[in-house]
Amino acid sequence: LSTRGFVGNLDYKHGSNELSLFIKVDSNTGNAMQSRDIKQLSGGEKSFGTACFLLSLWESMGAPIRCLDEFDVFMDAVNRRTVLEMLVDHARTN
Repeated sequence: LSTRGFVGNLDYKHGSNELSLFIKVDSNTGNAMQSRDIKQLSGGEKSFGTACFLLSLWESMGAPIRCLDEFDVFMDAVNRRTVLEMLVDHARTN
């Protein structure tokens, strides 16, 4: 997320086994950061955040095969290029 200047937070509620993902993105009004639930993000921001979440999970588990299908459907060109570079870098280092 830091690649695009975003900040993320995971909130896990043990009692209900619920995981919530929050992402702070730059607002269009100055440098203030808005914290939004993943459900409130645009399609491209949601896809980007999900790809970042998956990459972070892949670091902690040793799955030999990793596949993503249509992960970039709602992404703009900038987010698509950024995620593709991150995936290629991850594949080369692991």
